[in-house]
Amino acid sequence: MENQQLFALLACAGAAYASTASNQAIEAPANIAAEYVHAASFEAPPQRPGPNVITYLEDFPDPLGGYQSRWLYLNTNTESYYYAGGDCDADNRGNQPDGIWISDDQGCGGMVVESPVRIDFVGGFGDDATYFGLDMFTCVTGVTFNIYDQDGVLAISEAIPATCWSFTSYGWTLTNGISAYEWVYTDGQVEGNTSIDNVRLDVGDEVCDLSATLTGYPATILPGETLTFTATAANDCDEDKSFDQATMVVTGPAGLTKDLYNGAVLTIAPGGSLFAPVSLNVPPVAPLGTYNVEVTIYLAGVAIDSDDFDIVVGSEPTEYLETFPDPLGGYQSRWLYLNSNTESYYYAGGDCDADYRGNQPDGIWISDDQGCGGVVVESPVRIDFAPGFGDGATYFGLDMFTCVSGVTFNVYDEDGVLAISEAIPATCWSFTSYGWTLTNGISAFEWAYTDGQVEGNTSIDNVELVID
Repeated sequence: MENQQLFALLACAGAAYASTASNQAIEAPANIAAEYVHAASFEAPPQRPGPNVITYLEDFPDPLGGYQSRWLYLNTNTESYYYAGGDCDADNRGNQPDGIWISDDQGCGGMVVESPVRIDFVGGFGDDATYFGLDMFTCVTGVTFNIYDQDGVLAISEAIPATCWSFTSYGWTLTNGISAYEWVYTDGQVEGNTSIDNVRLDVGDEVCDLSATLTGYPATILPGETLTFTATAANDCDEDKSFDQATMVVTGPAGLTKDLYNGAVLTIAPGGSLFAPVSLNVPPVAPLGTYNVEVTIYLAGVAIDSDDFDIVVGSEPTEYLETFPDPLGGYQSRWLYLNSNTESYYYAGGDCDADYRGNQPDGIWISDDQGCGGVVVESPVRIDFAPGFGDGATYFGLDMFTCVSGVTFNVYDEDGVLAISEAIPATCWSFTSYGWTLTNGISAFEWAYTDGQVEGNTSIDNVELVID
């Protein structure tokens, strides 16, 4: 295939496209500056119908009553809520200037309010359907939208959020036709509170076309690093297939939309493919969070195929580890001592040599009373982190053993709420490694006991804290 430039990409990003037949790289196009904007909602483009596909569309134009003479009404039990409710003027839109408030009870005054509101296709009308879509919103909660295939088997089930007066575009590829769709609800009622518009049904032979695939992307990335992946357009059909546009849409805490290619028609022979190495510099100030990256290829403004992936933009986690090496007293100059009330039992008990290990060669016998001679023996023995130090922590672990029974180990999140509580068996002189994933940071941990005493009878070592 003749060499052509493709996919002009983002910030210091280039795309060298190559054909699998020649494997000849193409010169990367000029760079384009990245433009970060607030994430915005967007509608998925319709899939491109093939030459043997009939596309039916009902958009309920004025005069509204005309819908009663068109395909959706004639081949289903679709009805306007006002008409079903007894207002026999089929042109009456009421307070809805777009689409209709849905009912499944055809005929003036025939409405029966019940769940589900079910629209059935008649006479096998949807048996060869390959795509179904519609715009809709509901003003009630607890609504599930279901689609049944031509055999009456549930094929799609999706919870529909209450987005009153704000239409959302939905669309699904069908693999075994369609016989019905319905709204199942538990709160309020769908009829009179749910609108539909732009109902589309593609019926006919499935048409082979190009496929888009994204590969080689990481799961996570840091601000300031470069995201790289490969975009491939492949032709698994028996005839030449083409595209003339490719776009990238990034959504998440911030977003962008860019044309990767928009120009002359590019044709791929049967069995062939084109691939583009894609790179994108993530700005150092990019908001942290989960992003979705989607690439879509088009022909004549209609989407052919797309692929996407999620990626987490995160900060470099900070890992703290206290192993109490020799000389032992060094712990008093490191993170755990400086950011909590952790102390060695010997030091708290009045032996002011911080290097003194006593009979414990590993770790320390724990105390929560910092300072020489400050020990107060009571339950719980509680280690509090300095205010805010453990906020955002995602992991906490330590090795420990106790020589007394009746000990419970508790961890409190950054809001002071008990997050973890675990009974600790008495395994005197035998360390056990413990570790927990944290979902809301950490403010403190403690040993509560009922028998004996923890201080002087419980050792810790290898204390680890990870903060994102």
